[in-house]
Parts: sequence; C-alpha cells; structure tokens
Amino acid sequence: MTGAEFAFARQLFVRSGPGLCSDLSAISIAEPVKKEETIKPGQVTPYGEYLARAKVLADTAELFKKSLDAAACLYLTVGGTVPGWRLKPKIKQRQWVDNDMVAQSSTELGLREHEIWQRKLQTFAATDAAAKRLGVKIPDNLRLAPPSSETTIAPTDDPAPVVETTTLLEQFQASVARASSSNRYGL
Repeated sequence: MTGAEFAFARQLFVRSGPGLCSDLSAISIAEPVKKEETIKPGQVTPYGEYLARAKVLADTAELFKKSLDAAACLYLTVGGTVPGWRLKPKIKQRQWVDNDMVAQSSTELGLREHEIWQRKLQTFAATDAAAKRLGVKIPDNLRLAPPSSETTIAPTDDPAPVVETTTLLEQFQASVARASSSNRYGL
C-alpha cells in the first residue's frame, strides 16, 4: 500500500467515524460495461488499476479490523471499557470425548442406534485431495453438479490454473446481448 492509499484509508476512517458504512455505500465500485468499449486481454486500464488499489485497501482494512478486534478484546479483558462493545464467551466446537463411552451412555439413556451413529462419506474435497495424491481424477458423474464455472480473484502468483478471459468475455457479451434483446422496458 502506498503512502497516499494509507492516508486515504486513514482519512476515510477518521472522517466517517460511526457512519462509515453509510458513507461507503455511496462509493460505486461497479463500472458499467459499454458495448463500444473492448478490453484486450492483458490490457491495464485505469479501472483495473483502481480495482487493484481498492483490493489492497480492502485487504488492509480486513487486517486492521482483526488487529483492532484483538486489541479491543485484550483491553476489555484487563478491565478497560470500550463504549458499545463487551466481552462474550466464545463458542467452542462441540466434540465427543470418547466415541465408545458416548455410545454406551447414550444407549443407557434410551437413544437408539440410528440416533447415535451415522455412516457418511468423506467430503468431496478430502476425497479429491486423496485422488490427486494417487494421480487419479474423480469422475464428474459422481458429483451432483459439474465443476464450478464460477471464478474468483487470486494473486498473480497463485498456483491455480489461469482462467482464459477471452472465453469469459465472449460468454458475458453473449449474455448481455440476450438480456438486451429480451428487455421489455428498453433499459
């Protein structure tokens, strides 16, 4: 984050105070796509630069929030007061101490076998990871849905395969054309 970006973020927090959310709602981050504009793959535009800086700012704000939460928690723990905030018990993950002991006690309480035990497959992610270690692929017909066609952002050094944006752009343009032709209101 550059000094200017940090200064902007700091001023935004200082100016906005408690009304930060209402002030942020006025900032539009969605740039309308116009039919005349074509973006070549790999072309860096001012809007792309803006999104890169905004992403850094959002990630920094997320880290700031985590450290602020930790500081407030520590301050409250030692007896401090933070107006509008208090400590609450953390809900821990509930786990059984010992499966056999729990099964026996549950049976003695009157629970039936199917109310105590369940048989289920590993998650897809766990099985897929095991298959990858063996160098095999889980067949698509074993899934309720095919692999996701959705995308998400990742840093450029992420090892995941690169999504071909020309295909996505063509799909987007086709869906815009379909939506435009079916729009009764001329919007």
